[in-house]
Amino acid sequence: MKNEPSYILNHTLSSMLFVDSNMALKIGLKEAMILQKVHFWLHANQNLKQRNGLYWVSKTYEQWKGLFPFWSTRTIQRTILNLEGKGFLETHLNGGYRTLKYYTINYDALRRIDIDLK
Repeated sequence: MKNEPSYILNHTLSSMLFVDSNMALKIGLKEAMILQKVHFWLHANQNLKQRNGLYWVSKTYEQWKGLFPFWSTRTIQRTILNLEGKGFLETHLNGGYRTLKYYTINYDALRRIDIDLK
């Protein structure tokens, strides 16, 4: 990789999926993968929506499918609903011409089961 142009390396890193094995054991692999992505966006993006003192990222299910092409859209929906139901992922809808779903993480709920995302 030493002779690879930097844009190839950057593209490879941006498309990699990382998951905390402890979190995957406690809440499930798919759930951990989605939370890791949301956590990354909440800390890497400077142009986030702020609501009720929290930062939120928006994604459509089509955008989620682009990130996880090996899952069906229905699997992504079920996984997100599971995270919402357990209180780990908070969401809200923004209506209008194009309804967007916004996501943030309930870090307190994760800490209660000894998961601390840094």
